[in-house]
Amino acid sequence: MRRKFAIPFFVAACAFASFLAAPVALAGGYVLKISTFEPIGNHYTIWLQSWAKTLEQRSGGRLKAEIFPSDQMGSLRDQYDLARTGVSDISFALHGATPGRFPLSELSHIPFLIPSAEVGSESLTSLIPDYLAREHRGVRVLLLASTSPLALVTNKVAVRRPQDLKGLRIRHPDSVAGATLRALGAVPVFTPPAQIADALNKGTIDGALLAWEALKSFQISARYATDWGGNVTTFVLAMNPAAYDSLPADLKKVIDDSVGVNAAREVGKAADAAALDGRAYARSIHMEVIDLSPSQRQAFKIASRDIVAKLISQQEKRNPNAGRFITALREKVAFYQRRR
Repeated sequence: MRRKFAIPFFVAACAFASFLAAPVALAGGYVLKISTFEPIGNHYTIWLQSWAKTLEQRSGGRLKAEIFPSDQMGSLRDQYDLARTGVSDISFALHGATPGRFPLSELSHIPFLIPSAEVGSESLTSLIPDYLAREHRGVRVLLLASTSPLALVTNKVAVRRPQDLKGLRIRHPDSVAGATLRALGAVPVFTPPAQIADALNKGTIDGALLAWEALKSFQISARYATDWGGNVTTFVLAMNPAAYDSLPADLKKVIDDSVGVNAAREVGKAADAAALDGRAYARSIHMEVIDLSPSQRQAFKIASRDIVAKLISQQEKRNPNAGRFITALREKVAFYQRRR
């Protein structure tokens, strides 16, 4: 019985996917479905809302967007595939949610490489054509975004030295951050953003490595928050190619003109501002925010050198472009830092 229905079901599934992979066409216009795991009020969601208004204005009302936040269309891990398969027209996805799938993008998470969300977002987006388009198979990449260096929040110990992390169970956002934490003596644990607050409250984790702005977005509290300047994490704004191809040429241009490096710069600026807001939020709920001195931060940098070299070497064995990518990324970071 299963064999009888296998082929018709597959054909029906493909037809349904093709139907999904096109914006809803209205009289004289189109509506794009945009999915994100981020909640309402998060700065990335706010930017998506602003971008949707830009698309509507520049298209004379012919191109509109409906945003589905907080995993409404699918889980954190599913966001990229929602766009790839056409369940959504566009998705905002976290690279680290599917470890190993985006190896070069994840390699950019190594500590002490990206100094700010603005510089990181510009740099990564500028490298899409030469390095990063290949690993984003099945989608049209509209831009890449980076956080500013992540906060390290803890309950038991105020982290001021690498050795303070020894034995602590710390939530990490991706495999590179996990490897970094392990090299510093911590026990890395993956926990989805929406579950961090509960895990900290219950003591199933001792701390978390996360974006400063996530403290407010996900209502996270702890005793300490250390600004150590290490890892970042990254995201992709991805569009289903069939959805893009179904649009008239003038509406494709509206999208093209509203994304890329200039848009990534604005996303990065919003992320840096949100990080400052996250620090203020931490203080407002009586968390101790620990700003390390240059010498203290250097100690973390020295302690991370071996794992950085190892991560790059591991990727070079799998992908000869890995070393060239890191060199190009460092050059772009230096370029955009000078332009600020």
